[in-house]
Formats: sequence, structure tokens, C-alpha cells
Amino acid sequence: MAPEQNLFCVIAGRSGYRVLVFARETLHALDSAVPGPGHGRRAGRWMARRWRSSGWEPWLLAIAIGTWSEGSTSYAACQDLEFDRAHGLRSVPAAFGVSAALKISRAMHAITIASLMALPLVTPLPWFYLLGVCGVAAMLAYEQSLVHPDNLSQVKRAFDLNGYVGILHC
Repeated sequence: MAPEQNLFCVIAGRSGYRVLVFARETLHALDSAVPGPGHGRRAGRWMARRWRSSGWEPWLLAIAIGTWSEGSTSYAACQDLEFDRAHGLRSVPAAFGVSAALKISRAMHAITIASLMALPLVTPLPWFYLLGVCGVAAMLAYEQSLVHPDNLSQVKRAFDLNGYVGILHC
């Protein structure tokens, strides 16, 4: 990892590390889908080199995927609060508490929906794309309604539902 990534992991803790790993793995998965000559270029390098000419589409999608993933990780990590604190792990719930972690999770999912809603403003998309975004928003809202600071018994159910959000998101 680069020094700035290590610093990010120290500051953000385990959740931040998960975001970096998720982003790295996502970029590796996108490797073959990168347009242009010379297949095999990394998507992140492509985005970094062409950010002025590529438009906002890759950035909005990256924000949507990153915040969706981190929002789910924040509430799922609430189950591990005692373990994280006992072993000095700096997860979002360990650093800020369960109630704040759930608020952060809700904020992240709101950013996810905002990013997905902004995408048709920068690129032409078919009308049914917005139906998909509405479906994702409804599923994320329901997912968030399952988890409460004083009752974490539905976290697994919410996280399982999150898999369907990923399918609909794609």
C-alpha cells in the first residue's frame, strides 16, 4: 500500500481498510472492461489519467459503490463491538459507538442514492434506470429500518438483504 493509504487505514481503522480493499478488488475486476487500446490497464489508472475527458460517470459510480459498501460495513461491524474494543481495532462502532455508527451508515446510504440519482444528469440512461434506483433506495431504507442501536438481532437479515441490493445495483 502507498503511504497515504496506510495513513488512511490508521485514521479510519478496519472499516477504512475494508473500503480500500473493496475499491482495489473492484478496480481489478473492472480491469478487462477498461475502454481504449492496450487491454489490461487498471481502471483506477485509467480514471486518474482521463478524469478530465471521461466525465463524472466513473466517479459517481465509485462514490455510489464505496458508500454503499461502507454503509453496510458500518452497521454490520456493530455486532463485533466488544471484540473490536478488546483487541484495539478502530472500527466505526468502536470509535464512535453503535448509535453514531448507524447514523453514519444511513448517511453513507443516502450518499449512495444521491450518487445514483445524479448519474442520469451526466450521461443518457434509459427510463428504467431510475426504477432500479428507486428499488435500491427502497431496499436500503428497509435494510436500515431493521437495525436499531438497542436491538442488533436483525443485522444478519439486513446484511443478507444487502446482497440483493448489489444485484439490483448492477
